[in-house]
Amino acid sequence: MPDRAGSPTAVAQVRPLVETFLARFFENEVTAGRTDLRHSFFWIIAVLAGPGLLGVVYRQFAWTEFVMRRGADALSAYVLFDKALYLAVTFVAIGFVSAVAWPSLTIDGRDGLILGALPIRLRSIVAAKLGALGIYIVVLSVGMHGLTALLVGGALNAGTSLEAVLRGIGAHLIAATALAVFVFAVAAGAQATGLAVLGPKRFTRLSAGLQVLLVGITTAALIALPTISGSAPSTLAGVGRWRVEWIVYTPPIWFLGLYETLSGSTLPIMHALARTAALALALALLTTIVAYPIACRRVLLATVQGGPALSRPWLRRLMSGLPALLTSSLPTRAAIQFALATFSRVSRQRLVVSAGIGLGFAAITPIALAWIARAPGPPTRRMTIALAAAPLFLIISIVTALRIAAAAPVELPARWAFAVAPAPTMTGRDALRRIMLALGIVPIVVISAAFWMVQFGPTLALGHAAVTMLSGLTLIEIQSWGVASIPCTRPLDPGAVNLQARWPAYVLGLVLFCGEVPRAQVALSRLPFGLAIMLVVMTAVWLLLRRWSSAAASIAAISDDRDSLLLLDLSMPPPLKDLGSLFESSKKIPRP
Repeated sequence: MPDRAGSPTAVAQVRPLVETFLARFFENEVTAGRTDLRHSFFWIIAVLAGPGLLGVVYRQFAWTEFVMRRGADALSAYVLFDKALYLAVTFVAIGFVSAVAWPSLTIDGRDGLILGALPIRLRSIVAAKLGALGIYIVVLSVGMHGLTALLVGGALNAGTSLEAVLRGIGAHLIAATALAVFVFAVAAGAQATGLAVLGPKRFTRLSAGLQVLLVGITTAALIALPTISGSAPSTLAGVGRWRVEWIVYTPPIWFLGLYETLSGSTLPIMHALARTAALALALALLTTIVAYPIACRRVLLATVQGGPALSRPWLRRLMSGLPALLTSSLPTRAAIQFALATFSRVSRQRLVVSAGIGLGFAAITPIALAWIARAPGPPTRRMTIALAAAPLFLIISIVTALRIAAAAPVELPARWAFAVAPAPTMTGRDALRRIMLALGIVPIVVISAAFWMVQFGPTLALGHAAVTMLSGLTLIEIQSWGVASIPCTRPLDPGAVNLQARWPAYVLGLVLFCGEVPRAQVALSRLPFGLAIMLVVMTAVWLLLRRWSSAAASIAAISDDRDSLLLLDLSMPPPLKDLGSLFESSKKIPRP
């Protein structure tokens, strides 16, 4: 029987569990191994702390110049922009970290299989998991904000007392760390609450949606970052004319109020925001602490009792029937099934797809809000162009996410089926293209065409659907350029991406697809044959890119060495008549 909580044996059980759960954040599914914790923390902190640290070093010159022109008393209102920007960047960074760490925020079925059979108390498991979460986010936060706090506290309080300098350092570190803990606790608390209320079986259906929502909120915060930081001085300090009232409902501004309150601000709005930040942080932590034991217990019980189904029956039927619907070729059908199973079950691929969906919806949210808030009457030309661009934003985000997910491998031994039974050369390319078409283009075109049908009539809706479909098909040819392998089966090669040389092409492509194509569609739709001419040109471009993309894929297939895998030909033997002809032809070969 396990010892009571607090005994040396219980403490000895918690310590290795904390280390195990902490290492779970750095697992690498490609190599099926883990990296050193100190090394992993160092690199993550370096990546997260870099932008804020460089920004503070750069802005110190602007602070000095402002003090020389306006005086030290006006500096407190001026730096609200920099503080709001820093906290908004922190919110975005920790939001993406939480999305990446989503599978490790609670115990999963694998943990339940191991821990459920061991004589370990539930409270020890919960304490270890919460301890690992706390260590992870606190170490990241202190490493991310520690040096920056020293620079900001010293620069903003130079020439004052030591107490003011220490207060500035403490205010920066406490506010930024509290914001990071809040974001991480909200993600962990939402996951734990879902598991506690719904159970593992039902929560599995909701988990991917919550991850998409988290990525979408974080992306929306990234898009709104200039507005939040730029309007903070006018809105909070009452100076200037750039006031945006809705920013007081965002977490970065709540914790900016905490920052200013700890720094000694006497503004009533800062004290109110500080109370909101403290209340939000307390609720997030309380929710996580209360829901975690229930969630862990339900996961352990479900695992011991046999475990739940991973998805809805109708979803399983849909995913199993989709490959047969997309193609009649058995090798291509197998590649599609393998890719779809990987996208839905492997955390890395699921994160990439979730990020793409979240980014797409975050991009079209301003368009949707502008449409809802428009004045009565026909939409303006600018609004019509935005409506034409909205489905293209979604298509680019989702198709690009599917392409990245297909390039990221699963655990490499999982590709054994394609190693022992090699498929035809272009099977992987055909599978990926069909997945992109079925999941990233057709649903969006159908929904968008239905919307245009209601708003603008059948003629414009048909033209819009054709332009959007041709744009999506062209994007597929660009994204599948040189692709010939089975999705999710190749080792990761970041150097092959060559982002430093290709990013101008990516920016140009985004401008063309989401800017020039919608603008041309709206302009040419007003001419008698304008839209028809545009469709002919787009069709010619698509066919030309299709030919070039296929040629590039053929070259890639010929030059690929398949990583020296032993490939066994398990195809059907030739008919007897073919064997006879082979035998007769072998007799004609001259003997030495």
